[in-house]
Amino acid sequence: MKKLQSFFLIISFTFIGSTSAQSVFEGYFLQGAIGYTNVGSSFNQTSTLLNQTGVYPQNFSTDNLSVFTGNIGGGYNFRVDPKWLLGLSIDFMPTTSGSANSKVTTNLPGIAVPNSLIGSYQMKNPLNLSVMPGYELSSTQLIYGKIALSIASLIYSDQITPPTSVLVGGYTLGVGYKQALENHLYVFAEGLYTNFVDYTANINGPYAGIASTSINVKALGFSALVGIGYRF
Repeated sequence: MKKLQSFFLIISFTFIGSTSAQSVFEGYFLQGAIGYTNVGSSFNQTSTLLNQTGVYPQNFSTDNLSVFTGNIGGGYNFRVDPKWLLGLSIDFMPTTSGSANSKVTTNLPGIAVPNSLIGSYQMKNPLNLSVMPGYELSSTQLIYGKIALSIASLIYSDQITPPTSVLVGGYTLGVGYKQALENHLYVFAEGLYTNFVDYTANINGPYAGIASTSINVKALGFSALVGIGYRF
C-alpha cells in the first residue's frame, strides 16, 4: 500500500510541476499597440482625353507618410515543441492616418487645369493576417517572427480630383518580443516592414475634357510598435 501511495504522490507532483511550467503565452490573446510608421508611396497617373487618342501621364512627387499609428488585434498561440510556439493573429488600425503632401505636374493639352496640382494622401484601416513562430527564452520571455498578408486603403485627393481610395495589398515581415507580467498581462514590442504591390484605381472624368483617369499606387512601410496584451 505504501508503494502505491508513493506512486500516486510522484504522479501528482509530476502533473503539478508540468502545469506550473506551462507557458504563459499559450492560448488566446487580445492586445493593443501604439507606435510610429513611415510609408513611402509612389503614384503614377494617366489620363485619356475626350475625342483624342493616346494617354497622357502626369508626374508625381510625394512626401513620406510619417505618422503615429496603432492597432488592436488578437489570436492564438499553439505549443509545437517544448520551447517553440506557433501563433495565428489578426490586427488592424481602426482609424485613418494623418496625411502627407503630394504634387502632380500635369501635361494635358487643351485642358484648362493648373500645371501643378497640390494634393495629399492618407492610409486607412491597414489589416494584417499573421503567422508568428515564437521561441521561449524563459517561461516569461518570448521572441517571435511575423509573416503576414497585408491590405490597406490609400486615399488620394488634390484641388481637382475628389478623394479616391485605392486598395493595396502585399506582405509584412517583422520581429517582436513579449515580456509576461502578472495576472495574464504582457507587454511587447515589434518592428515591421511592409511591401504593398502595385494597385490601380480608375476615376471617371475628374474634370471637363477628360474621358478617364487611372492612378497606380505602390508603397513601402516601416513601423515600430509597443503595446500591452492579455492572455486568456
